[in-house]
Amino acid sequence: MAIRNIDPAQVELVAAARAGASMPSLAKRFELDEARLQQIKQEYDDVPDTILFGIRRILKDNIGLKKIIADLTSKSARKTG
Repeated sequence: MAIRNIDPAQVELVAAARAGASMPSLAKRFELDEARLQQIKQEYDDVPDTILFGIRRILKDNIGLKKIIADLTSKSARKTG
């Protein structure tokens, strides 16, 4: 995988594929054709499972933190506004 921005959807796709999900189910879930799915999987071939799943966990944690911050910001704005 070349150094670039990490797409959370692609990480999810590759993690699901490595966990044993079928290509047809992934194609439907991610709304991509199987050729593109295979291309994405190949881009992550040199990323070990432990690293991939660590990235996945960090991205999920980051999304969760963003939601918490947005909620707190919204509550704060309502109290002061």
